[in-house]
Amino acid sequence: MRTILFASTALAFAMTSNAAFAQNTTSDAAAESQREDDNAIVVTARLRNERLIDVPLAVSVTTAEQLGRDQIYSLTDL
Repeated sequence: MRTILFASTALAFAMTSNAAFAQNTTSDAAAESQREDDNAIVVTARLRNERLIDVPLAVSVTTAEQLGRDQIYSLTDL
């Protein structure tokens, strides 16, 4: 009887400790994913959100300062 109690306690302890490790790994992966999303450039030119690295087109980037300096206020000014 003592052996069965010891074995079931050891099994229960082993099951709960693995779940805790898995939860920490998921949290770390989610945090890393969030950091990557914060630095992502989203392109909407093809009417859907895509990461810049996944867009199969040439992309030119300009800042608001450059647009103001060159007096570009609409697409026809390009």
